[in-house]
Order: sequence, then structure tokens, then C-alpha cells
Amino acid sequence: MDFNLFTKKQKAQAEESFRLLIAFVITVAILSIILVMVRNINNKAIIISQQKLEEGIISASKAPGISTQSKYIIEDLKLKGTISKEWISGITGIEKGCIGIDNGPGIEPIAESNELIYEITERNLDMDVTIYCNISNSDEPSSIYNLLEKNTEDCEKFIVLFLNKNAPDEIYKEGN
Repeated sequence: MDFNLFTKKQKAQAEESFRLLIAFVITVAILSIILVMVRNINNKAIIISQQKLEEGIISASKAPGISTQSKYIIEDLKLKGTISKEWISGITGIEKGCIGIDNGPGIEPIAESNELIYEITERNLDMDVTIYCNISNSDEPSSIYNLLEKNTEDCEKFIVLFLNKNAPDEIYKEGN
């Protein structure tokens, strides 16, 4: 009786299967590492975009009137989550009633405890945000009044964000 369980042909087939298994395991490991790196880069892009948006809103609120002369746009933001008037009020000190938000595609208003919160419905939305900020007692177009809960005269200053939407050209002062 032959105690050799494998013939040379069977040994070659077994070695080839083992090599394929090792190649498959290595490929899966490499792809997993690449996927983690891409996800990490994407998360950092979102964090940077959120910081960029916050800094832009704060900057516009500290210099009201400048954004009425020409468009103040924060470009190429990659955002997810929600944006609320309460958050904007917290970083700017502007009353919630003096904050307006006009949303474009990929952003949906949802009611939560008597306040509208704007949810970014796409997984990671690439968007631009235009900011319009001015002081009270200014002559503003109706498209601005309609976005605020209060009259601009009742606000020390007000701010309007156009999320993933172009601000109407009519709101900018003529001749500039």
C-alpha cells in the first residue's frame, strides 16, 4: 500500500490553491487599508469644511454690510448632519429671529421642538454657502425680509445663509 497521499499532480494543485488563498487574503487586507484611509480623508474633509463654514459665518457677522456689496461665498464645502438657527446664533450672538436660511437641493427643513433644523440629506454634500449680513434700518429687498422671522428693524443685525443655492442678484447694492 502506498502511504503517499498525494501524487505530484495533487501536490501542485494544492500548492496553487494555497497561493491563490494567500493572494486573496493579501488583496483583501490591502483593500481594507485603502478603504480606511479614504474614509479617514473624507472625515477630515468634513471637519475642515465645518470649521470653514463656522469661520465664514463668524467673519460675515463681524463685518455686517460688506456682504451686501458683493457675494460672500464659502466654496467647496463637504458637509453632513444638520444646520440650525440656534447653532448660528450661538456662534454669532445674533438672535434666532434675525437669522434666515434658504436651502437648496440636498438640504431639507425638518421641524424639531418648534424650530426648523436643516438636515443635509445626501451622504456627504458638496456645496457652496453664500452669506448675507447687514445691520438694522437698512433698505433690504423683500427676498431678505421673507427669510427672517423678525423685521430687520427689530434686529441689531441680521444674517441670511443660502445653503447650496445661489443668492438672488437683487439683494446686492447696485453699482458695486
